[in-house]
Amino acid sequence: MSTTVLAAVRWSLYTSDEHQAGTDNEVTCELLRDDAPICIVRLEHGDTERLDRNRQDRVICTFKRPYLITPVNPRLSLGVAGIEYPQGFSGHMKMRLRISGPDRWIKDAIVVEGRIGELFRDSEGGALLVSDDGDPWTDLGTFDKRKVLSTDANEGVSALTLIF
Repeated sequence: MSTTVLAAVRWSLYTSDEHQAGTDNEVTCELLRDDAPICIVRLEHGDTERLDRNRQDRVICTFKRPYLITPVNPRLSLGVAGIEYPQGFSGHMKMRLRISGPDRWIKDAIVVEGRIGELFRDSEGGALLVSDDGDPWTDLGTFDKRKVLSTDANEGVSALTLIF
């Protein structure tokens, strides 16, 4: 039996070239497993060049410790850095984007990639092993539908959930 582990996430964020498409508000991404929050990553800290009009930005988050609010499988949760998805990502992984103010962000696309590993026991039931197929980044999903994020309901939505 193996468990999929997300060791790192890389977001490629594409901001529209429309007038005032960029934002200076904080934008966060909350990672969820089976609707339980795991951690929050700031994609835009606020008032930086990131997420400005007509930009492509890349944000990488590497997990340095286990993110196990309630270990799904305690026997496999022995300090491996990352987020465990014992049943894989499909239907179990979500990312919720939130903007903190009315300065809108018009997203053209978000490409999400991950560093993925599999945890399993060796044939003798002993030590944990982490397998890696050698490719450092695996495509997890592309969300290319134009969306507007803003706390101003006349402009967009304040939160957007990406479902994998």
